[in-house]
Amino acid sequence: MRKSGIILAITLLACGMIVNFSELGLPRAWNIFAPSQAFAGDDLVPPEATGFNGTLLAEATGVNAGDPAIKSGWGGFLKIKVIKVLGYEPRNGVKMPPDALTAIWKGKTANVGAAVNIGNAPIAKSWPEINGGDMLIVTCYQNEGHLRQTRVIAYRPGEDEPNCYAFMKKLDDGKKISITLRKLIDLKSITKTVTLAMEKNADGKMVAKADLLAALDGFKEKDVVMVQLDHDVLTSIKAYEPPKKGTFVKLTTQKVGDKDLPAVELKDDNGTDQTLPLSAKNAINLTHLAHSLKADTAILYRTESDDKGEWLTDIHLPS
Repeated sequence: MRKSGIILAITLLACGMIVNFSELGLPRAWNIFAPSQAFAGDDLVPPEATGFNGTLLAEATGVNAGDPAIKSGWGGFLKIKVIKVLGYEPRNGVKMPPDALTAIWKGKTANVGAAVNIGNAPIAKSWPEINGGDMLIVTCYQNEGHLRQTRVIAYRPGEDEPNCYAFMKKLDDGKKISITLRKLIDLKSITKTVTLAMEKNADGKMVAKADLLAALDGFKEKDVVMVQLDHDVLTSIKAYEPPKKGTFVKLTTQKVGDKDLPAVELKDDNGTDQTLPLSAKNAINLTHLAHSLKADTAILYRTESDDKGEWLTDIHLPS
């Protein structure tokens, strides 16, 4: 009996490699035997996709509306090109870190279907506003050799950067003024509440800093903002601006007035050499990061200017 059972299992395995069991009216278990079956143009197949459950930054390359007569299965799908693996969900089965998977998947295409239980409506009704070239955040999981989405939202530049958030609202309890921030690209993200830094007014009372209050007036809900925080205190906020591209040269010093201040020497996108002193608002973090960089490393950076010159305020590696 045991021997015949083994023979049967081997026979099923061999057949499963060439037969789609779902076409025979059998339960959808064929992926146990043939998980690599995929639509034409779908590059995200096992082994890398096996067990994937996470969030991608991707470019839409089109939407296949599917056949409205189809009452089960795909019925249509979203076509994407992967830019970056942003992170994993708790049930993820991929063993490598997101950066390593990004290196494999970047530039590859995938056909992302609806969640299995999305219902019988044609999939295009879920994405009526998506056009080719749109940047998207796609949360999805691997199923039957394909990816199936559980959430698709428009990507707004800056959302994936460490110090950038979606501005949600301003709070005033009569004693202090706070704002709420959130990472909308992250399903697990919770609202972060931070208090505006304070200063003394003309009457000697502690009030929220005037420049921060003025900046808040220009934001509406879900605008992407760049912030600097001292624990849970907001010290700087401005509308998102794309970083500049450059190449790191070395950590050095720059004379500003009568002081030698820590600075970074870099080449900008045109190859011009620049030496930028570190902003006092973020000098410690910038120094630590600069120590970890090697010469000729590609970087993204931001600066701000005042009456004393131009200051380096942010530096990070490209995605």
